Amino acid sequence: MTGTKSKLRSLFLTTLMVLSVFAGTVAFAGTAAAANQPSVVSATEYSSNGDIEIAFDRGVQDATDQDPNFDVNDFDIYVDDQVYTGPAELTMQDGDASDGNLTIRVSATQDITPNQNVTVDIIPDVEADTGADTTLDVNESVDVTSQDIEENAPAADSYDSRSQALTVYEGEVIALWANEGGNADEGVVVKQIDGSTKLDSSTGTNSKVVAYNTSGLTTGESYSVTYTSSDGNASQRRYFNVSDLQLEASAADTNISDDDDLEVDVSAIRSGKVTAVLNDGDGDEVDTKVATLAGAPPSVTVNFGTQNADDGPYTVNVIDNQTGNNVTTSEITVSEAASGKADLRSSIVTDHSGDVVNIPVSLSNTERATVVVGSASEDNYVANLSVKDGDGDGEVVVQFNTYTAGTGAAGSASGVFSVEDSDDKLIESHENKSAGLFNPATASDDTLDASDYNLAVYAGDNADAQAVTSDSADDVGTISLLEPSVDETTLHVLPNGRKGDVGDLEELNENIDNENITQSGDVAAKDIIVAKVDASGLEGVFENEVSGAADNYTEALQNQNQETTAAGNLWFNVTQTNPAANQNDLELSVNMTTTSVIEDPNNDTYYILYDTGPAEGERTDDPTTHMADGGDVSPSDGDQFDVSFTVNDEIYDGEDDNDDVAGDDITYEDVDGDLMTNADTDNDGSTDEITVRAASGQNVSGTTNIAPGSEVTVRVQSSDDNSPFLKPLTAIVQPDGTYTATGDFSDTTAGTNFTVQSKRSSDSTQVSDEVDGQVTSAPTASVTFDDQESDGDSVTVASVTLSDGGYVAIHENNASGDVIGASEYLEAGTHSDVSITLDSTLSEDTTLVAMPHQDTDGDQTYDFPDDDGPYTSNGTAVTDSAAITLADMGEETTTTEGEETTTTEGEETTTTEGEETTTTEGETTTAPGTETTTTTGPGFGVAVSLIALIGAALLALRREN
Repeated sequence: MTGTKSKLRSLFLTTLMVLSVFAGTVAFAGTAAAANQPSVVSATEYSSNGDIEIAFDRGVQDATDQDPNFDVNDFDIYVDDQVYTGPAELTMQDGDASDGNLTIRVSATQDITPNQNVTVDIIPDVEADTGADTTLDVNESVDVTSQDIEENAPAADSYDSRSQALTVYEGEVIALWANEGGNADEGVVVKQIDGSTKLDSSTGTNSKVVAYNTSGLTTGESYSVTYTSSDGNASQRRYFNVSDLQLEASAADTNISDDDDLEVDVSAIRSGKVTAVLNDGDGDEVDTKVATLAGAPPSVTVNFGTQNADDGPYTVNVIDNQTGNNVTTSEITVSEAASGKADLRSSIVTDHSGDVVNIPVSLSNTERATVVVGSASEDNYVANLSVKDGDGDGEVVVQFNTYTAGTGAAGSASGVFSVEDSDDKLIESHENKSAGLFNPATASDDTLDASDYNLAVYAGDNADAQAVTSDSADDVGTISLLEPSVDETTLHVLPNGRKGDVGDLEELNENIDNENITQSGDVAAKDIIVAKVDASGLEGVFENEVSGAADNYTEALQNQNQETTAAGNLWFNVTQTNPAANQNDLELSVNMTTTSVIEDPNNDTYYILYDTGPAEGERTDDPTTHMADGGDVSPSDGDQFDVSFTVNDEIYDGEDDNDDVAGDDITYEDVDGDLMTNADTDNDGSTDEITVRAASGQNVSGTTNIAPGSEVTVRVQSSDDNSPFLKPLTAIVQPDGTYTATGDFSDTTAGTNFTVQSKRSSDSTQVSDEVDGQVTSAPTASVTFDDQESDGDSVTVASVTLSDGGYVAIHENNASGDVIGASEYLEAGTHSDVSITLDSTLSEDTTLVAMPHQDTDGDQTYDFPDDDGPYTSNGTAVTDSAAITLADMGEETTTTEGEETTTTEGEETTTTEGEETTTTEGETTTAPGTETTTTTGPGFGVAVSLIALIGAALLALRREN
């Protein structure tokens, strides 16, 4: 049912059959004949049952037998000019036309929607049932409506309150159906709530339904429909709300070439089907497409393909099928495309046989290209394909699966070619095989031979071409397929519980960089083996699986990891190599629970993660067994396994000979470890206890065989009545198997006993046995750093006392400032006048801070901040500060005349004349009449020299007095 903003159909004119024109009928002249001629008042499709009501202006009958009763054999229904149904698909709802009304029901085998043109044809002519003098050939266009508002409706569809109002999209044609008393020509009033009346009419002569166009009603408003029966029945009121469908259609590009696809983007707020009609410059219909709006918000792109430049400009009219609303795009201009060209970005493309070869194609002035691989005469293999640049970036990367090449039915290239970018499109592809060409029976037989294959490309879409010569191609090149190989498998370990952190190649590489994945020949229970397989020629096998039943490379390996079916070409095995005497090997299951694959095909590398936690298997003497599920035997401490990757050699060369295998050995171990002890607190002669100081930054260390990168929980607990505590510390296992947990024990009491045990954090598996320990007194220190004058190169610490030995570091400005100097290692005890050389000379007066540091790593080399933390008191570093004043270096004066006089202002003066005379600060001796040369700093001259001489003379006079 429908209603449109612009009607989709025009009414067919009623054809009057004047009896006087034909032999055998009686002619009535003038006004008498016109008065008895019946006419169609309305033809309306309504209700979800597809009822079509035809209302005449008077009672009518079959003109052939003067019978007012019609049946389904008297009707043809046309939908879009095609006969919709025959009598078997129609039901007569009201066949008595004596009251001027006929109603026929269309079967539910096809939904009639407002975007369709519907015509009803009454096969026999009709005439007025009284005083007939003319007949009428009824062939009437039907108003198709989208929804009904019934006067007498089921409770679920009554719409009898504003809260239960029907939602109508502005522009819909809805059916107002007065079906309460069965009477025609009932009153119908449509009124905006709290607004004006929009319709005050009736259903019309001999009609019970009116098609009401909601165009022009205000969106967001509510309306009432009031039915008033002519027989006095009480009025019924129904409600509907008007919304905006927001149907929009716009051309993806309004200026395109005849080499580009004409595309229209359509959207609305409601999903459903739309019909898009492409019209040429003369308004003639060129093509029609039906598409479905979907998504959030609902949208779709309708593609009409390439169009003739001579027939534009084009427009596209889009109709919402459910409501009949329609919009039209702006004009789309199509011009002749410039001469297109296609090029190979690389003239030689190299990969391994069995891999997926990437063939980059560059396009200019075209969005389509044809690629030809191989040559029937030279390579015994040829394939042709056409591609489209869907995102306009001027490039399409064709992917050529050399594993599936040549394995399909003759002429088909299904599964052989694809495009890398999902925006681009593989239009069609063919493998033109014939007698003598490469033609294996199935994909499991072999791959294309390692060889050089011709490659050609040219602009345009012509994938049916049998071959392209170097003369006709835009560009030619070569695909060089190398011999594939399985090179090696190296084994690494990943911590328990971390398999989910390695979901793709990027995450795997991050874990390698962070040393969470490390190479190893041992694996602890429940840790994860990471097998790095270096093998070429396998990408095509995996991709063929992924394009089929498998969702990813893990499922692809699972599908391939079997020998008993034709699909089995790749096998991953974990097989025991040291069974006990008279015992078969243990073959562990390889399935989706234990195994996952991270692929790096560009580097011919595949990482297979095998979780030993759920690993079980069975003992077998069949070396070809490939366990997927089954078995209840778990690995034991000391079991050695060969972890291998095998490739069926047939896929490489078609020969059933030796398979290609690459494996590595690993030993399964129970989780184990030890805590590092440092004291003999029980005085039994063994250093088998742990001590920590009652201070922050205390370390508890250990070793373990679990995978580096694992987190270990170190549980330090005291049950001492006077000072109970529980400190769960954590540490990360390093590549060398060690770990160190650091904790704050400053709130504990010296002398408190405790126990220590470590566990793997991920599953609480015990790593070490329980070890006893004790809290000892916190290390103490004091320092005295006096204000002083310095030459800028060193400072002196007056006194420092260190309980455990260590260093004194000098910090610039404050305790958090940079360290600019440190003492040599100082033994435990008190040290006075400790001179410390600074890393660089001070340039101005400043404040420095002296801070005692411990020798935490015991190497007697100051290593802060990595080690050797400061002594603390109540959680704060022990410090003392001093104001440092730079000594004044003064000026230097030198006098020579038979004597040598050197004057340093404010310092010692030395005069030499046959003997050496030393003058202390404040004294200057110069021989009368001598020549004096004064050396001053920048900015000082003769005036300053004279002042200095006068001062010396006055000083001499004062001494004489």
